[in-house]
Amino acid sequence: MNETFKTNKGICYDYSSLEAGMLRSLGVPTKLVKGYAKGVDGYHAWNEILINGAWVVVDSTFDAAMWGGNVKYSMKKKTSDYQKVYEY
Repeated sequence: MNETFKTNKGICYDYSSLEAGMLRSLGVPTKLVKGYAKGVDGYHAWNEILINGAWVVVDSTFDAAMWGGNVKYSMKKKTSDYQKVYEY
């Protein structure tokens, strides 16, 4: 996680585990989730964050790709685009 934080580089698991760790350290209930996502080839990792009593899907890997590109996007993703296999 330290390397991902320092370099802003990593795979989906690196991004989602770093996000989970940071949010949990602030007391925000956060799940690290692994499974499959629409538009992603193979296994993927993302987060579910408890916001106002509802679990919200956030994909920080996707967001990192969009962040610098002046592309309009929402951090809240459609649950139907994600197929959960494991959650931690």
